[in-house]
Amino acid sequence: MNEQQHQLIGINQNCITISIQWCDPIIDFDEENGALQTAGTVIVMWRDEYLQWDSTAFNGTDHIYLPQNDIWTPDIALKNSIASINTPGSTNLNVFVFDTGYVRWYLYQVLRSSCDVDIRYIPFDVQTCSLIFTARGYLKSAVHLDSKLTDYINLYEYTPNSMWDIQSTAARNVNTTDLSEVLFEIKLKRKPAFYIINIIVPIVLLSFLNIFAFVLPIMSGERVSFSVTVFLSLAVFQTIVASSLPKNSDSVSLLSVYLTLMTVLSTLTVVLCILEAQLATRNTTEHPIGNGFLTIYKLANNLKCKTRRRAQMHKELSEEGIKNAVNVEVIAALKVDSRGFAGHSVVKAYRVLSKETGNSRCLQASTISFQNGYGR
Repeated sequence: MNEQQHQLIGINQNCITISIQWCDPIIDFDEENGALQTAGTVIVMWRDEYLQWDSTAFNGTDHIYLPQNDIWTPDIALKNSIASINTPGSTNLNVFVFDTGYVRWYLYQVLRSSCDVDIRYIPFDVQTCSLIFTARGYLKSAVHLDSKLTDYINLYEYTPNSMWDIQSTAARNVNTTDLSEVLFEIKLKRKPAFYIINIIVPIVLLSFLNIFAFVLPIMSGERVSFSVTVFLSLAVFQTIVASSLPKNSDSVSLLSVYLTLMTVLSTLTVVLCILEAQLATRNTTEHPIGNGFLTIYKLANNLKCKTRRRAQMHKELSEEGIKNAVNVEVIAALKVDSRGFAGHSVVKAYRVLSKETGNSRCLQASTISFQNGYGR
């Protein structure tokens, strides 16, 4: 071990440096139960003054390998583990012991830790999970864990996951009163392609189909069945999404809120289609229409009449503007051109007016008027 490595580890005999090197992918992220299962190499280093020797007295041997059970090792455990807490490492693992008394312990572990899931922005969410290591059975004054070797998780040999990307990592010491703890933080960003193709796109298309239920003829009898089919499809998607989300009330998924709103809208569509079908097939002799329906019907007719009146006024104003423009053209033609050419210009102008307004009588009346006035 060189001098730089000595400085990284530190010289405090009761200081234990801990770091994590990732060499395997994220095995599983159970969002429903809030559990993250990962695999990696936990590197633990400390100095044991009883394991020092003079390398010159042993033919320059500056390091040896010893079984982990033959020397003292710190009892390090994952504090937020959701599995049974076992002794770290195994009897088959060796530790690296250097002549200066520094010990390096490589623990390949499958870690299953708890993780609080924020489901608000699923599937465009970023989850933050923590791995908290502590020394069991030792006070902070006896065994002090430190992450000063690095402030992040080494991802040199990390294999990418098909559903999650590691956005960033961090490592820091946790200030506690009695126990010494080290926290490793992992920020995971979801890959949303699966949710977009299989859930979001079908839901958006079904939302548009809700509107087109009123395009079908009321007397065909298909409007009610169509709207009920859309409602059941939305209910199925809502069940699928709800089954894949954690059961908590701290945060609500915006996707679930949108699905709920679309389901309510689809329910109203079904109710309106049923009422329309009942009114369309109702026998007014046996079951006269009540005052409530008559009031709604009159209100709808008044709104329709106002819309038509507004459209008619706009059409009349447009026609009046075209007539004024043609009259200006006719007057200009009469002043500038000769008598025969001016007559041709007038007839051409009124043809334009007839084409724009759709009034063929305008052309006939204008032609006759011109012949009476100038065609003699």
